[in-house]
Amino acid sequence: MTCDIPGPRPWPFLGNLLDIDLENSVQSVVDIGKQYAPICRLRLGGEDKVFVTGHELAKELCSRRDFVKFPAGAVGRLRDVMTEGLFTAHDDEWFWGPAHRVLVPALGPMSIKAMFPEMHDIAMQMVLRWARFGEDEVIDATSDFTRLTIDTLALCGMDMRLNSFYKDNLHPFIGSMMNVLIESSKRAERPDWFTSLFFRAANRQFDRDNAFLHAVAQEVIDKRRRAPESDKKDLLDAMLNGKDPQTGEKLTDRTVVDNMITFLIAGHETTACMLGFFFALVIRNPECYNKVREEVDTVVGIGPVQADHMSRLVYVKACLREALRLYPPSAGFSLAVKGDDAKDGPVIIGGKYKIKHNQPVFVVLPNIHRDPEVWGSDVDEFRPERMLDENFKKLPPGCYKPFGNGKRGCIGSDFAMQESILAIALLFQKFDFKFVNPDYELTVKQTLTLKPRDLFMYAKLRPGINALTLQKEMLSGAGSQDTPAIKPKALVQHLLAEKQQALKPFRIFYGSNTGTCQGLAEILKTTAPQHGFDATVQPLDVAKDNLEPGTPIVLITSTMYEGQAPDNGAEFLNWLEEEGHGLSLDGVTFAVFGCGSKDWKDTFQRTAITIDQILRDCGAHCIASRGAADVSEGSVLSDFDAWQSEHLWPGIARIYDVEENIDPEGGGFDINRFCSVLAQDSFNTFDAPVERVMALTESTDRPKYHMELQLPDNMDYQVGDYLELVPQNSVEDVECLMGVLGDRGHDLADPTIPVICSHLELRQQASAKQIDLLLQHCGDKDERQELEALTAAVTVQGRRPSVLQLMKRYSSIDVPLQRLATMLPPIRPRLYSISSSPLADPRSLTITWSLIQHDAPHGWTNEAPLVGLASGYLASLKAGDMLKCSIRSGQPRFRPPMDLESTPIVMICAGSGIAPFRGFVQDRVERLRCDASLTEQLAPALLYVGCRGPDQALYAAEMQEWQESGAVDIRYVYSRHGVSPEAATGYVQDRIWEDREELVKVWEKNAKIFVCGGRPVSHGVRNVVQNIYREQANDRCGLKTDTEVEKWWVEILRDRCAVEVF
Repeated sequence: MTCDIPGPRPWPFLGNLLDIDLENSVQSVVDIGKQYAPICRLRLGGEDKVFVTGHELAKELCSRRDFVKFPAGAVGRLRDVMTEGLFTAHDDEWFWGPAHRVLVPALGPMSIKAMFPEMHDIAMQMVLRWARFGEDEVIDATSDFTRLTIDTLALCGMDMRLNSFYKDNLHPFIGSMMNVLIESSKRAERPDWFTSLFFRAANRQFDRDNAFLHAVAQEVIDKRRRAPESDKKDLLDAMLNGKDPQTGEKLTDRTVVDNMITFLIAGHETTACMLGFFFALVIRNPECYNKVREEVDTVVGIGPVQADHMSRLVYVKACLREALRLYPPSAGFSLAVKGDDAKDGPVIIGGKYKIKHNQPVFVVLPNIHRDPEVWGSDVDEFRPERMLDENFKKLPPGCYKPFGNGKRGCIGSDFAMQESILAIALLFQKFDFKFVNPDYELTVKQTLTLKPRDLFMYAKLRPGINALTLQKEMLSGAGSQDTPAIKPKALVQHLLAEKQQALKPFRIFYGSNTGTCQGLAEILKTTAPQHGFDATVQPLDVAKDNLEPGTPIVLITSTMYEGQAPDNGAEFLNWLEEEGHGLSLDGVTFAVFGCGSKDWKDTFQRTAITIDQILRDCGAHCIASRGAADVSEGSVLSDFDAWQSEHLWPGIARIYDVEENIDPEGGGFDINRFCSVLAQDSFNTFDAPVERVMALTESTDRPKYHMELQLPDNMDYQVGDYLELVPQNSVEDVECLMGVLGDRGHDLADPTIPVICSHLELRQQASAKQIDLLLQHCGDKDERQELEALTAAVTVQGRRPSVLQLMKRYSSIDVPLQRLATMLPPIRPRLYSISSSPLADPRSLTITWSLIQHDAPHGWTNEAPLVGLASGYLASLKAGDMLKCSIRSGQPRFRPPMDLESTPIVMICAGSGIAPFRGFVQDRVERLRCDASLTEQLAPALLYVGCRGPDQALYAAEMQEWQESGAVDIRYVYSRHGVSPEAATGYVQDRIWEDREELVKVWEKNAKIFVCGGRPVSHGVRNVVQNIYREQANDRCGLKTDTEVEKWWVEILRDRCAVEVF
């Protein structure tokens, strides 16, 4: 029994137009989709639009073969620009098949890996641009990621340099491309007749831009054809010279031009959006941020980023996948069933919903990707762990479709992933990042795609990175490495001549649409002579009726999107399936290696599995267990190499009486190089004598400290600067490590131990990867089980223990010293706000901090709490000790105004966040002391300090004295009830609301606001200031919307408010 598709009631003439926010129509559809899930209908532009928002129904549509891609909406309007492009073509249009078969191999894994040097070149340009900007330059991340992706595609695909990072004005091709994207999106929201009648100027501009795009593309083609025997192997070469394997025909110029534009438009926009959402999500999640940086540091280190690193950055890839889940750049895709209602009858989906033939059904990815039935109650949280390979492979079909569906899925997804992972690795290796607006809230801007709105960042070079030598460091050794260990042909022939051994025949058949399996076959052919064989390589279909006994046969094949054999292997597979029951393959020896992607879970390795099973059933003898590679993991070559060395060649040696000749790989731990890298000091470090350390509070809960340091004569600083220092492991931790190593029988005189103790962090909580490594070296079964159970518990309920804590608790963990040295993170520098002014004493500075305390891991009842490494190290120092440190410039905006008379300031903080403001106020005191006449005309300076009670009021006596001098109006705010009858109760934001009338008057005198504290403080201040603005606006000019209030807040952050969050 069928039923109507639900949806909001349409109005006459207007339909559901009033239900849609035209600036953010996707979010409107998402919200309506939640209400009517799993399917809804809207009447827009005089037509019924159908949207699928539930996972189960989406899974049905994506798996049904009668549903095919149907370009609609903005994608459909792009057919005006690129009719014969892969992205905009209908399934039944003649040009799609040949173009797809020609282009897919050009974007196979091996082809993409060969593009790594060009990708690195463009990414390096962005890194150098950011480094030369300096840490105070506001970076428009979305804009620069667009420059990165368009330049990368142009260079890798067409050998065309747009040089976007070297120009303020982008290449006119990019401008025209953006224009047609915007206009196509607008046209999708208007009836054709309306566009034709009322948008004639826009239409003329669209036509000019369209013509320019095609003219530039044709010029690139003509230039390539004029090049004498160009050996450039890229997308353009494939389109110009490649032949359709089915028809033998080349692509027409129209198809080539349209697909050049397609790759540049579709490829650059979605990848730039993915990178933008990655940074927006990771920066706002400190734990994820630290894990990304830790993985980059562990996998890449300080050397050049290499192609081989890409597949090992598994957490980075998981973060990208999770970003695509939460914020897919493309809102979805349209599917339809071609046909005629009168002749074929209605189409039924979900067992009850009736739709018409040729009716586009839009699969709404933001709904599908956040279906709680699939993703759980934390569906809206950014949790990359759910996208790690092991968990990703277990996802149900149809729940994750950021790259489209089936054979019409994006053929450039691997290109986008390699480009993104490379950029992230380079950026995190060189920079630390933070938002310009510390309270940045991620919102979406909609064009043809979805992208983060107003993503502005600061990028600060990490300690030890020098902008002047950065280019040289990135260039030394960068590029794609030759992964397979293949000896040069001349050397192989020389070895064979020495052995005077006759080569035996060896047959290799490949089934490949992308070129990956053909490439593996060629690798195996080159390796074969080292094992005494002369190999031939042929397409898999040649193996039909051609499986010879007595000759080793290797079949290497992929599986296509929906489980079919590749084009050049379909005939062989059909022959096996039809004739298999009657075939006798006694004496045939074979091995099968399959390639595929577990993104296509239902059909992964289907062709290889089928061939392997039928050959066994027909009596053939299997030389080696079936090999398998998942191209989505980026490790095809290493998987194939391992299968050769561990399974294939040993199996052949046993049967054919040949001797293995595989040289083991060398390697080792270079302690001298390790020490020289770790021992590099930060730029401009100096030894500062500690003059005094004192406790500011008596509380044992996060006590506060004050330290005075003596500066060298040649070292200066300004109010608002930072002190950078590298802490040291505590004596207790070093003694604990020595005891653990001694108990395990290690030689305590080993030079690796001092390196660990002095340069590697012993107190940082263990990462999942480190715990996995410890499990590999845990010899006791009971301890392994307890460690696994405990690890799962603390992951959910609290802080993980450190590696040292785990080694101490579980005595059977015995990690080799060199392995321990490479798994522990280097001690990283810490920044502390300077809490003094050089006007008080240019040769002295002070810092103020809280002692960070971590509870014992969940369930460890006898374990003492841990203090933070840096805060504990500072608290352990005493007068006369030396502190190795350096001065780091603060934000230019986070400094007190030089004009004391006309610019009021409002300073807001909590706890040790008072540190920079003590410096601000001390600077005012000293300037007043030098010029007493300023007192009468001094602009107000209000300081709000949040603390638990009077005993936590930092610098209270000093501040009272400075208040009496007229330098500051100090207002302590106590959060604990009943601390004193006269004290305000609440948080700083509560006192600000209470004082709002006074503060509005100060604000109108052009005051500047400074905020320093944790995230609760910055959020609280933002909310109360916005509420004050909302109240004032309502009284003066009318009610403001939330969007208008947020826009105002962003504007004042640029001009009159500076925030530091720690």
